[in-house]
Amino acid sequence: MEEKNAILIGASETFGFFTARKLLHAGFKVTINSRKEDKLSSMKRELESEGEIHYLTGDVSSASTLKSIMDRYGDNGLDAVIFGLGGYDADDIENPKSLREMFENNVFLPFETFSAILSIMRNPSSAIFISSVYSSLIISEHSLSYSGSKAALNIMVASSAKMLLKRGIRVNAVMTTSMEEKRHTDRSILFNPGKQSIDPDLVANVVTFLAGETSMGITGSVITVDQGFSLR
Repeated sequence: MEEKNAILIGASETFGFFTARKLLHAGFKVTINSRKEDKLSSMKRELESEGEIHYLTGDVSSASTLKSIMDRYGDNGLDAVIFGLGGYDADDIENPKSLREMFENNVFLPFETFSAILSIMRNPSSAIFISSVYSSLIISEHSLSYSGSKAALNIMVASSAKMLLKRGIRVNAVMTTSMEEKRHTDRSILFNPGKQSIDPDLVANVVTFLAGETSMGITGSVITVDQGFSLR
């Protein structure tokens, strides 16, 4: 059986941890990335009994970090890349103070990184971005720049998916809401219909599906995973 390689860029201790665990269970060899080595090494220790996991410290805006990714996967290629990058800051039209920061974190950095690693993506392979229900389904008075940047991300997912059809690279996004803090030892999955915050395992399930071969019929999609919060 051919090995499957996945990298999670911008791995948090909530979404990042639970997604890495699901990917390991699905048979992927996983690399987790963030700027904090202590966090990454702790996550690796907790997960290494469940599969082959490595970590790579560094900001992907750095040429050295990108080179490390290219060197690691240049020979074998990547089957899945998950972008957990992003950020949130509140602002409004009277004071759009976060406009540049939100587009930098939520659009420029993930898509510039994706462009830089395209040459090591296998055919077929999958790229998954994390979007927000505040990009289209919910309008907030206090998230002008955040909502705008995530809406731009959704359109760029569809555009890049069309451009990469012939290369066999699927591009999708998972549109979700805030994720609950959850103990890493807790294996139960909590479903609270309509609640604003969501168990990260619920998001990780869908991301892992999109990363794998059973999702080969899906590209250019933005899938909502919010346990019905946007329906309230």
